[in-house]
Amino acid sequence: MFIPVNNRTCSSHLNNGIFNHDALERIDATKYGVSMSGEELGKRIIDINTKSSSQNLMSDIIRNQMSNTNYEMLFGITKVQFLDLYSTYIEPSTMRNSAVRHKKEALAMFLLFMRKNLDQDMISFIFKCSQSVVSDAIEAVSTILEKEFVPKNLGYGATTRVQAVNEHGRKIINGIFDIQENELALIADGTYIYIEQPQDYKTQRLLFSGQKKRNLAKVMMLVLPSGRIVEAAGAFGANGTNNDATILQYMLEKTNLKDFLMEGDKMIVDRGFRDIKDGMEEAGYTVYMPELLKKGVNQFQTDEANRSRKVTKVRWIVESVNGRVKNVFRFFMGVVEGRHTPNLMKYLRIACALLNKYYPPLLNDLPAHEKIVERIRALEHKENELQKWVVSKNIEGRLLVVDWKKADASVIADFPKLSWDELEEFFLGVYQLKQGRRYIRQHLNQTGDFEIQVFRHPEEDGSVISAKLQSRFRSNVKHLLFVQYNTNQSGLDAIKGVYCRCQVGARTVGSCSHVSAVRILV
Repeated sequence: MFIPVNNRTCSSHLNNGIFNHDALERIDATKYGVSMSGEELGKRIIDINTKSSSQNLMSDIIRNQMSNTNYEMLFGITKVQFLDLYSTYIEPSTMRNSAVRHKKEALAMFLLFMRKNLDQDMISFIFKCSQSVVSDAIEAVSTILEKEFVPKNLGYGATTRVQAVNEHGRKIINGIFDIQENELALIADGTYIYIEQPQDYKTQRLLFSGQKKRNLAKVMMLVLPSGRIVEAAGAFGANGTNNDATILQYMLEKTNLKDFLMEGDKMIVDRGFRDIKDGMEEAGYTVYMPELLKKGVNQFQTDEANRSRKVTKVRWIVESVNGRVKNVFRFFMGVVEGRHTPNLMKYLRIACALLNKYYPPLLNDLPAHEKIVERIRALEHKENELQKWVVSKNIEGRLLVVDWKKADASVIADFPKLSWDELEEFFLGVYQLKQGRRYIRQHLNQTGDFEIQVFRHPEEDGSVISAKLQSRFRSNVKHLLFVQYNTNQSGLDAIKGVYCRCQVGARTVGSCSHVSAVRILV
């Protein structure tokens, strides 16, 4: 369609300089064909090529013609989810289409801003509008979503207690911690978002982290076993008075968290909450937290290490939620500009609500979880007999004068072989196995040989091997470990015991990454 120059139209018929669908339907052609010079034709072609890319993007968004892959890449949600968000919350709102942008484009601008962490000038370039149009669109859309969308998908009122227990509880966590039918498990963790250094000195002191040596805002995440976010509370200062314990204490006293919880509920936390543990237990909650290493001791006792392993087995969920927020919405991964910090929590709560609404659970019930629960229950009160043997026989002293060999299959040819599924069952998941692979790569030299050293104990000691691995944290520390096995059995039954001299190496519930490295290697 060709419209000669000097023709005029009302701005209400345009979106970003493009006729909207209704206007195009109303235009009647008066002639078929047009005469123009070669120079005019060339200018038109160049003009079309220059504008086509951005105009196609805008047109595809308005007319729902963009591919689903592009929706996910640009906005972090699918095409169906984008249209649902638009039709449910943006289209019925008081926000209006304007001459420079459609309401769908406004939603796209906001999601693109969150998803790709693009500067507003870049977004204005993409959408062929001014920066102020982008800024106004982000503010308008985020305000609508904060008011209408977030309360239905995030917060203590968005999920009833019955839903939290029945729909978002998981059998593996219930089994590990003996959670009863009407009890709720909640996983808490403090995360942080880096921000630009504030100009105001008082705010600068409040947001400066002595630990990270940077300015940041703290956020407290409360997550259910499925990975659903109950609440993202904050932002809190990063100075010494705002640690995880004091923040959770504040939430129990000043927010609706106390009304959401009931006596007997379980709180799964990390060591940063140690100062509030006793107070929460006095209030009737059961708190599960990794053990604290006693002063002057360099290794946890077996029962302490076992209790800690039960907690770390499930705490990955809240850490994965924190990672998902930052990976999906890159705005929170970088350093937030100072002009955006007043809206930081508004944007974060919208992001968390979007994940709750449109993303699948991080943890689902699986048949393999029953085996894991059974194994944990069978081993959590078991003593480490191999540790007792090492100590009683002074094995560490004897190993100072033995001939160590480089680890390979020929040294211990009778070592039992385990399938990958059996290894996952033995180590209660894949985390230690992944760390074990990294230890193996660390001990590969330039010729491709392994520098892990092993020693096979004499026959009178039974089938026991020892190994030494370099610590990944300290260059002057090597970890000494022991594996006892039975050559007359196969599978998991063939492994009779493991013990490592690292902090958690005495546990019988699973084992450490150093043992997994040797186990994978041989």
